[in-house]
Amino acid sequence: MKRLSGYSSRSVAIILLALITVLCCQQTGSAQVKDADRTILKVLAAAQRQHEKAFPRGSMKATVEIESRQYVGKLHAIWDGDRYFVEADSAQPELQLDGTATSKTRNEHVVLVFRPGELGIYISAARYAGHNFRNPRVEERYEVRPLFVWYVTARGGTGTWSELLDRQLAEDTPFEISVMELEDGRVHVASTDVATGGSFVTVYSMKHGGNVVEYYSIPSSKRRTRERGRYQWQAVDADRWALKEYVEETTSVHDEQYLDAKTYRLLVEEFDPNPVIPPDRFEFSSLQIPPKIKVEVIGPKKEEHGSALPPKPAAGTAIPEEKFLELADILRTSQFGRSRPK
Repeated sequence: MKRLSGYSSRSVAIILLALITVLCCQQTGSAQVKDADRTILKVLAAAQRQHEKAFPRGSMKATVEIESRQYVGKLHAIWDGDRYFVEADSAQPELQLDGTATSKTRNEHVVLVFRPGELGIYISAARYAGHNFRNPRVEERYEVRPLFVWYVTARGGTGTWSELLDRQLAEDTPFEISVMELEDGRVHVASTDVATGGSFVTVYSMKHGGNVVEYYSIPSSKRRTRERGRYQWQAVDADRWALKEYVEETTSVHDEQYLDAKTYRLLVEEFDPNPVIPPDRFEFSSLQIPPKIKVEVIGPKKEEHGSALPPKPAAGTAIPEEKFLELADILRTSQFGRSRPK
């Protein structure tokens, strides 16, 4: 048995050294996870939860490439808890009405500020500025925070690796789980749906703190989408690992015939786990919207924000009855109360 090294917790490494072997669950109506597998999965889940908390604030410079859109962007992202700032410059071919690319290139400068419940964005090429309260969602090309890219089950996935492991640990799971040790301290976890036969495979590397280094799906239907992702990690200190590169390839297949392929690539060029953040970085003034750009405000708080909108009038005050009668008398004896000359 090979020694699993590189994990920050010595006790965890000892547990894995003693327990990891080639193990497979027996398929039944609903699969049960074996005790030895369960211990290993618990260790991996604990490692993932530790990773998710490793960088509550940080700064990175990165390149994002989306092959299907021929999109290339350079961005600088800063985050502190739930607050997030991005400044990005990108190039992408202009598209015709049928979606095909032209020979012209669209260059774009984007600044984005996200705070819980609200999003502000300025896009230079579109001369657009927006303030969104209704659905404040950051687009995939600008979303590079660790919790939203480094540790999700796939790009744009609905859960993290720790949540996937928790589902695999369920007492009565609809998945058949197999765990085995691979070369170089890697742990291979396959989760197969008992009903459909489709599988999702994840490979964890104990030399990289238990982080995921590869995943891929094996669908069962004739028309299917296959996903494969690869991560590269770099050590920040003795206990923390930062993402160096992430690549996801998505392939659509029908009756074994290739239909389409999409590739997303994130390359981290600089990473600072403890940046100096200006005090106003997460204020909407950081958007630096040029003059004469109208701010489109979406959502219920538009009267509170968006300087391009007129101020909301104050609520009226009821006039006392004696004052009302006094005003009525003035109107009757003035020009307003007289008949117009014919």
